[in-house]
Amino acid sequence: MGFLLPWGKLPGWLLGLLLAIFGAYLLLQVDADSWQQAFRVLMIFVGLLKVIQGIWNFFNDNAADANLKRPRKLKDSGDGPDFNSYNEAQLTQILGRIDAEHYPDRVKIIQTRLAELLHQDKGAERQ
Repeated sequence: MGFLLPWGKLPGWLLGLLLAIFGAYLLLQVDADSWQQAFRVLMIFVGLLKVIQGIWNFFNDNAADANLKRPRKLKDSGDGPDFNSYNEAQLTQILGRIDAEHYPDRVKIIQTRLAELLHQDKGAERQ
């Protein structure tokens, strides 16, 4: 059956390193200015590219894993916007556009905040 290695299971950077080393060895075995020499140079070049690609993927995969493991910061007041910083016109516009079926709690908060703003405006007019 012969000597077979699981080439598909080797990491790309290791396969590239083996390709570059073997290509350099074969390069020394051929005559100068032949098509075989060009093939060996191409073999070394592809091997080095695989090594660089493997190193690049290693560092980018580790960075992606670090980002996934980092906990997400949440607001203390919940996961919605802070409607206390909006004025009456903005709240009225949001109330007209919000999906009340999906966000009933936000609709109640907006209505409460609008009522507070109207109450403050009436109190300011009386004085």
